[in-house]
Amino acid sequence: MLSGLVSAAVGQAEKVASGGEPYFDALDASLYTDPLILDALLTHITTNHAECNMLILSGHFGAAFVERHYKWMATSGYGYLLLTGGMRVGKPPELKSYLRTNVQKALIVDDSAYSYGTLRTMRAEAFWRGFSADKALVLYDGGKRDNLGGLHLESFYQYYKTETTH
Repeated sequence: MLSGLVSAAVGQAEKVASGGEPYFDALDASLYTDPLILDALLTHITTNHAECNMLILSGHFGAAFVERHYKWMATSGYGYLLLTGGMRVGKPPELKSYLRTNVQKALIVDDSAYSYGTLRTMRAEAFWRGFSADKALVLYDGGKRDNLGGLHLESFYQYYKTETTH
């Protein structure tokens, strides 16, 4: 279900622009404003990543996910770190908000990845705060998976197809 929703969002973004920043802005906005995508993502996380009870999120996407699912997280033992966006253009991450829990493992969750710099920065931020994060989950993966630094990446739409897409 989630793969189909992300594919539809990709199709809508392609109607707005054929590439570049306008395309990625349209894609990112469609991913974080769709409640069906946010709900299906939560279901996937709780079903397939139950060992990870701390989510590392960033930017508009992370804020939308937290806003939609805060009450559930606060009552279910899940925590989160919400970082500022802009890491892909070199802005240093800053902590926007968090919900601390008895952390077992952290899962990095983001809307999209291209060169994986944001994921590596989010992982470093998690490590700096004392969390183990060796897995990441993105909705749209536009990279070639050549620069992950040991991070296991799962995606629901991958521009360059490999065996780890859904």
